[in-house]
Order: sequence, then C-alpha cells, then structure tokens
Amino acid sequence: PSAASTVGARRRRSTALSPLGHAQRHMRFRRPIGFHNLGNTCFLNAALQAVAHAPLLAPFFLRGHFVRDLNAANPLGTGGKLAIAFAQLMNT
Repeated sequence: PSAASTVGARRRRSTALSPLGHAQRHMRFRRPIGFHNLGNTCFLNAALQAVAHAPLLAPFFLRGHFVRDLNAANPLGTGGKLAIAFAQLMNT
C-alpha cells in the first residue's frame, strides 16, 4: 500500500476509536448553542456547558443511566432533583 493510503487508514481507524466521536453522537444533528447570560451567571453557564459536552457524561444523562446511581436517601443531597433537572436540561 502507498504511504497516503496507510495514513488515511490510520486516520479513519483512530477516528472510529475516539471516545469523543463515539460519545458525542447526540450533537451530530443539533446546532451548538449556548446559554443566555443573566448578569453574573457566566461561570455557571461555562460549568454546565463543560459538563454537558463531556464525552462520557453527556450520554450517561441523555440515556437515563444516571437514575440507577441516584442516592435520594442521602440527607445531605438534593434527593436526586439536581441530577434530574440536569438530565431535563440536556434533553431540551
């Protein structure tokens, strides 16, 4: 095989194995958008967008897998409300 075809084959193979390409399929047909800044909310917006685009975390919430890991009985937690709200945000 020629050097060009070997490089092309390697490039295709590495793309297919990339967790970023695999885990962010949910963004394939969506137009990327951000949140509106309501004054001093830019840090919260940045954090939410970072978590929403984490290659392995986003599908975890989009597919509802997070539900089995909720600890609603924890007296120090939110009873799962925060995780559920984040999942709803991800699905809008």
